[in-house]
Amino acid sequence: MAVQISGVLKDGAGKPIQNCTIQLKAKRNSTTVLVNTVASENPDEAGRYSMDVEYGQYSVTLLVEGFPPSHAGTITVYEGSRPGTLNDFLGAMTEDDVMPEALRRFEVMVEDVARNAEAASQSAAAAKKSETAAASSRNAAKTSETNAGNSAKAAASSKTAAQNAATAAERSETNARASEEASADSEEASRRNAESAAENAGVATTKAREAAADATKAGQKKDEALSAATRAEKAADRAEAAAEVTAEPYANIVPPLPDVWIPFNDSLDMIAGFSPGYKKIAIGDDVVQVASDKQVNFSRASTATYINKSGELKTAEINEPRFECDGLLIEGQRTNYMLNSESPASWGKSSNMDVPETGTDSFGFTYGKFICNDSLVGQTSAINMASIAATKSVDVSGDNKYVTTSCRFKTETTGKVTYTV
Repeated sequence: MAVQISGVLKDGAGKPIQNCTIQLKAKRNSTTVLVNTVASENPDEAGRYSMDVEYGQYSVTLLVEGFPPSHAGTITVYEGSRPGTLNDFLGAMTEDDVMPEALRRFEVMVEDVARNAEAASQSAAAAKKSETAAASSRNAAKTSETNAGNSAKAAASSKTAAQNAATAAERSETNARASEEASADSEEASRRNAESAAENAGVATTKAREAAADATKAGQKKDEALSAATRAEKAADRAEAAAEVTAEPYANIVPPLPDVWIPFNDSLDMIAGFSPGYKKIAIGDDVVQVASDKQVNFSRASTATYINKSGELKTAEINEPRFECDGLLIEGQRTNYMLNSESPASWGKSSNMDVPETGTDSFGFTYGKFICNDSLVGQTSAINMASIAATKSVDVSGDNKYVTTSCRFKTETTGKVTYTV
């Protein structure tokens, strides 16, 4: 949906501009406008104009009959823009209003984010190493569990062999009894068989005990292997969680702007914050003032000199800020201790001097012409021509206190005159 831009086109004296064409040239593509397309509007004799402008960014040019085209600036129409005058849209903040100093500060913040991202990457690498070590521990625990299982199987085999041996011993003992009952002649052989069977039974019992002990140890090793596997799995889970937290903690974080941001580099514009004021905009050779809610108010009671960014000595008008190479120049308060500084006849001269002439010279200095009486001719003692303050002194004690005395002397005599300040 288009936004209505309407108002009255006036010059610096407030008079309507006649025979003028307002030309809007698209600077980039939008959802409804193609780049470099041109739209025009011709105000009436009273300078009134009204345009329904589609969303996008446009270069504004004023075409006046008999004069070359004048580029007024760039406007941006957003979906949430409210209807207003052409001056309102020209005075709004655009991407080009961000000063080089602001961009440099933003780049410093971006570099800080990059350094934090590098630290996070190193932490992620360390977490990856921890995860690898945990996986190795888990594999070792798995191997121990397998070995414990094999030991348990071996113990079971030993137990089975012991049971078989015990069964064989019982059979031998049975056969021995049968032989003893069957024949008295084979009593000695039966006794030996019985002894052998008893020995076999003892061996079988010992092996059975050893097998039981091996089975117990195998069970303990299996429990230890399971505990080690559980600990390894928990360590792997912690390492994985740490890797997720530390991998890219600053990936989606945009450094916030401060509540108030005023670069004071080339203008009194605010990048962030609110301050109602007026902003000067050049339209061709004309300079107009428009209302702005991001303009710092500045005042100074007098004119002042300064050196601009090109190294030129300039004079700033009343309430005009001074922008030097380091930005806005603001000087501290100064106090004039010279008594009657605008009246040379009252400067506190010695009684044997006259002031027949006073005025202001070509440099803007107030001057007085002092003439010594004949009684002072040939004398070398000091005489007063001017005084400061009632106590005739200025306190410059402590840190960061200074006093500046400015004066110019000119003599119309050929004799030697010494001035002491």
